[in-house]
Amino acid sequence: RNEGEEMVRPAQAGMQAALKLIEVKSRTADGAMKDELNEMKERCSASRKKIEGLAAVLKRQREGLSVQQFIVQVTEEVGRAEETLLKCQDAEMPFLKGLEVLPQDESSKAITDSEKAAALAEKSVNHARVSIRTKLADAKKYAKEVCQSATDELNELMKRLEETGKKLAQFKKETLERKMNALLTEVVDGVTLAETKVAAFVEVAKIFFSEELEKVSTDELKEALEKCAEVDREATSACSEGRKIVALKQRDA
Repeated sequence: RNEGEEMVRPAQAGMQAALKLIEVKSRTADGAMKDELNEMKERCSASRKKIEGLAAVLKRQREGLSVQQFIVQVTEEVGRAEETLLKCQDAEMPFLKGLEVLPQDESSKAITDSEKAAALAEKSVNHARVSIRTKLADAKKYAKEVCQSATDELNELMKRLEETGKKLAQFKKETLERKMNALLTEVVDGVTLAETKVAAFVEVAKIFFSEELEKVSTDELKEALEKCAEVDREATSACSEGRKIVALKQRDA
C-alpha cells in the first residue's frame, strides 16, 4: 500500500463503524428517529462508495507505478543481455578477417575469449528470462487493465530476449565448430608429422632390404645404420607426440 491508501483506511474503518452503529440504533428506533437514522445511513453509504472509489483509484495508481518500475528494471536487464551478445561478436572478430586458417595461438585465444563471452551472455539472458517470468506472475495480482498492460509490455521484452537467445545459441554452435576444427587441425598436423618421420625411416632403411646388400660397403652400411637410428628416434618421438596430442584434444573436446 502507498501513503494515499493508508490515509484512506481510517476513513473506511470509521464509515464502516458508523454504519454498524446506525444499524444497531435503527433496530430500536421508531418514528422521526428511525427516519433520521435511515437518512444518515443513506448518506454514510454514499460516502462509503466514494471512499471505496478513491481507494480503488489509489490502488490502480500504485499498481501502475509498480509496473512502470519493474518494466524499467526488466528493460535494463534485456539491454544488458543484448550488450553481452555484442561482446560475443567482438570475441569472434579474428575468425571474420577472411583468413582460411588462423595461427594456432590466435585461434586458441579467440576460442577461449568466445567461450567466456558466451558463458557471460548465457548467464545474463537466463537472469533476464527469470525476471520476466517472475514479473508476469506478479502482474496477475493487479487489476485487469493494469495486468493486461504489464503483460503486453513484458511479452514484447521477452520477444527481444528470445531473439538474443537465438543469436547466442548460433554463436555457441559456431564457437564449438571452430574449436573442433582447431583441435582437428592440431591432431592432423601431429599425425602428418609422425607419418612423415616414419616414411623417412622406411626410406633410409631400404638399403638393408636390398637384393644387392652384399655389394654395399661396410662404411655405407654403418652410415645407413646411423641414419636409421637418428630417423627412428625422430619417428618414435613424433609418434609419441602425436598420441599425446590426440589424447589431449579428446580430453578438451
